[in-house]
Amino acid sequence: MAHDTVVILCKTLEDARLADKTIPASVSFNRFFVFLGRRPKDVDLSWITSPDSHICIERALDWSREAEAIGVRAGLMYTTGWDLYFCWADKLPRYSEILLCRGYLQSESIVHGESVWGMRREHFVMHGLDKYPSNNTHSSDIVRPMDAETEEIYLGKALRGLPVPPNIAVKAVRELAAVSRMKGIWHPNDPHLNLIKQIVALGATDYSTPLSIVVASDTDDKEIEKLRRQIAPNGAVIKVSSHPASTMKPYKVVKVENGPEIQLYAKA
Repeated sequence: MAHDTVVILCKTLEDARLADKTIPASVSFNRFFVFLGRRPKDVDLSWITSPDSHICIERALDWSREAEAIGVRAGLMYTTGWDLYFCWADKLPRYSEILLCRGYLQSESIVHGESVWGMRREHFVMHGLDKYPSNNTHSSDIVRPMDAETEEIYLGKALRGLPVPPNIAVKAVRELAAVSRMKGIWHPNDPHLNLIKQIVALGATDYSTPLSIVVASDTDDKEIEKLRRQIAPNGAVIKVSSHPASTMKPYKVVKVENGPEIQLYAKA
């Protein structure tokens, strides 16, 4: 019989034990723990009992930049749940948010929120992982798909400097700078990594002659000034930051609802 499954992506055993307390075993859904770091000893996993289960994909965090996608794939391959909810054990959702996500999945095939994202298995069958909702840790509300007219309204708000959902903010960047050839410079622990990757994905990767460059959130003004000389006249150095620009002022700022802002710096 099909059931719902919460897939919990774990970096450490300690994260998993915290998740066990925060999202306790329930008759409403099964839990599937995906260990992406060091493999725990079997004796340390004795608390995971049926119908809950687990899998260890040792050192996925060390060997792959797409550890999250690996965890999602594991959940889809090794569970029988029809509706699946994904979260990181070190950024756990509230139980009420899981229930809200479940409610939206009754009419949508894919939704995401502050720290949980959900997918109906039929969505994976039709689209694979090309369109899976990555964990957006800076959006406080469940984001539902928009029709074209509503999306245009929100895009207009973004271009006027008003806060918008993350997916709209990314589309606004495409309106403000040449992004068909992109270079991304970041580190795997960047707090805004998911948003950075979405912006980089707007164009083809080009490290030799990029039109625009997306940088890590901790990039300083001196480095930005250097990179401004490497972009096209209609390109931008793009920085996702939780803090407003200080001495160097961007030519445009796109604000994300309850999250960071996307700062665009023109060619020097």
